[in-house]
Amino acid sequence: MQVKALLCVQRGGLSAITALSELRVINPDGICSDEYHEVAESLLGIRLCALWGSPASVPFIGDLVLQRFQKSELDGVGPETLQPGNFELLWSQSLTKEADSVVYLFSRQQPQAHLVPDTPGSSKRPLQARSSKKTSLSFKILQLADLHFTGDSNTRCSDPPVGMKPTTCTEALMQSFIHDLLVAEQPDLVVFSGDNVHTSSIELHKAAVDAFTSGVEAMGIPFAIVFGNHDHENGFDKLEILKLVMNKAQSYTERGPTELPGLGNYELAIVAPMDGPWGPKGSEVFRLYLLDSHSNPNVTADPNALPTDYDWIRPQQVEFYRQRAELHRSQNGSLPSVMFFHVPIPEFAAAASKQRYGEHQEAVSSPHVNTNLFSTLVEQNDVKAVFVGHDHLNEYCYLREGIQLCYGGGTGLGRAYGDENFARRARVIEWTMDAKQQRTLTTWKRHFGSVHSVRNVQVLFTEDPSLASSSVMMEWYVFLPAIVTFVCISLLCGRHCWHKRRRQQKKMRDTAMHMVVATD
Repeated sequence: MQVKALLCVQRGGLSAITALSELRVINPDGICSDEYHEVAESLLGIRLCALWGSPASVPFIGDLVLQRFQKSELDGVGPETLQPGNFELLWSQSLTKEADSVVYLFSRQQPQAHLVPDTPGSSKRPLQARSSKKTSLSFKILQLADLHFTGDSNTRCSDPPVGMKPTTCTEALMQSFIHDLLVAEQPDLVVFSGDNVHTSSIELHKAAVDAFTSGVEAMGIPFAIVFGNHDHENGFDKLEILKLVMNKAQSYTERGPTELPGLGNYELAIVAPMDGPWGPKGSEVFRLYLLDSHSNPNVTADPNALPTDYDWIRPQQVEFYRQRAELHRSQNGSLPSVMFFHVPIPEFAAAASKQRYGEHQEAVSSPHVNTNLFSTLVEQNDVKAVFVGHDHLNEYCYLREGIQLCYGGGTGLGRAYGDENFARRARVIEWTMDAKQQRTLTTWKRHFGSVHSVRNVQVLFTEDPSLASSSVMMEWYVFLPAIVTFVCISLLCGRHCWHKRRRQQKKMRDTAMHMVVATD
């Protein structure tokens, strides 16, 4: 499939700016109504009629695309079922007469914009990058996804790792795994990317928070959290969790603007520790955005809630990110950044198997509502990678329109579900800047049971031409364990088969000798 931009749609953050609020398709010999503006005289045999309005007063169109499908892909289903992200099919007929493919026109609407007043950035003392020989900087993040701490260290594992009995696999083992990860990586920041706790009783609320933060607190490592869809269950209020977390000595977690839906919509700035090619000491060099992806729609509180399994990042939160990104760009220029939230957005499901770098062991569970966060990220062009959790058995990255969409991979043991064929793991993300001010974002993983082995090194983004040309070649690294395993098995099999033949030959000789002796 190929996506082609059709129109540049202006999406405003101010009521004075007009945006495309409605689009209609008519036959080439048709005429647009008086209130509509004709966008094109002719486009692939159709005409477009556009209506413009204020994004602060009416919903508006955020995306307009032509999508090409091979006829074999449709296989009797409608094209709207293959276009992820809540797109609407605008014209039921194909816009091409090619024999083996069809082209359809889709649009996607964004709800009325709720403007967010200008808000200050992080109130914490900025985190500092590490310096090396005063010519380069680095900053390392460890993502821990879906821990599901209950607060009871004796909680047995729902799905023990291979070779481990349920009686020997408990929540205490997860704390040991986290400790080993922290020792192995010595990260500058740990991001707990949601479903950090999953308690069953009020008495264990504080114990669960203490459990998932104990490792970073003991080692003096800064950390930040976002909420998942299970943290608040069984009466554990998110605000209560937030207060407990923010009182931790190493916590860089923030509540975020009170005007926004959810808790924990904030950003963290990483600054230079000294003067250098990057600018004076204290200059911002890297940035993280963190958002609350919520849990499940509250149909009781909101009868108009849409029928979807998972809630969605709201337009106000998207606007918050947009305003912050635009403000930073006007002050300091665009900095390559990353973003964390828990539940994947619909675009994660758009990856074909050949586009995924990493394991995909379960279906993508995302909301059915798309509020155009991804298209806003593309528009702002500062976030180079998005990291989520939620689907424990997925850990792939998918490059879409210049942005890497990455799963962390489930880390949790104990209450967290897993699979014996999918080792618990954690993702590491490292940002670097060299003496030429070329920035690179690299990632790798570490697995339970072999925590000292670095796996699947991947360059997510780079400004270094030498790395850009070799980043694809680095991807063969992911196949190295399989290649080594295959070679070893082949060698062992060969050696085993050789020894087996020797034993069979020896047995035949011994049998022949015995027959000769018996005959005599």
